[in-house]
Amino acid sequence: MSIMGCEALESLPRVSTVDENLKQGSEFPCLLELSIRTCPNLRELPHLFPSLAMLEINGCQELAKLPGLPSICELEVNKFDERVLQSIVNLSSLTYLRMCQISMLTCLLKRFFQKLTALEELQIADLGELTTLSNELGLQNLQCLQRMEISGCPFLKELPQSLYELSFLKELRVSKCPSLVSFPATGLPSMLISLEIKDCKDLMFLPEWEMLNNEKAFPLLEYLVIEGCSSLKSLPRGQLPIGREICSRKVSLKKSAPGNK
Repeated sequence: MSIMGCEALESLPRVSTVDENLKQGSEFPCLLELSIRTCPNLRELPHLFPSLAMLEINGCQELAKLPGLPSICELEVNKFDERVLQSIVNLSSLTYLRMCQISMLTCLLKRFFQKLTALEELQIADLGELTTLSNELGLQNLQCLQRMEISGCPFLKELPQSLYELSFLKELRVSKCPSLVSFPATGLPSMLISLEIKDCKDLMFLPEWEMLNNEKAFPLLEYLVIEGCSSLKSLPRGQLPIGREICSRKVSLKKSAPGNK
């Protein structure tokens, strides 16, 4: 189901049903996908969507909380009130989460990721006031996470020191974070296959390629791009993690094209 551009809509109406025993607030027992976009006055949704697997909320700034979503797998929230974040923390069935454009948000809730243990892909984008992703978020609990992207956060200064604990992370993309100075000294996840760092103009340091036990880090890395990082002084000391087949790896270090920001 898709609802778009209903600027005066404040709530979803109760739907008549032949099932007299259906509880109020769960009028859509079989609905699997719901997209609500550009409904700036929407304040309330039905209490429960028992079967909903995919939800997109975009441009619903008056919505203060999400309904019950016991079967949710994919959630995308864009241009929304930060109070909605409190409704996300208990969605333990989530496998995909994208959060964009939350005005005035400087940091996420403590232990925000603690219960999102099924999460496989995380995207954090265009959070214009975000300054930190701290260790208190519980990022280390995301042991199913395979892909993570952080982009468009101009005031983000640090990444969590626990980043290296994401044992199964395969793809990491960090872009358009011009205030980011360095990556955690504790290092990056050892199972990375793809690492992209773009347009982080204040980035000066990357973690060492070597682990503390002197073993080679990132033996599986296949794709490495560092682009538009004009303050980066040097690559880390030690052998570049290009694996056994050099010809099949891509390592790119270059400045952004003129006019790019």
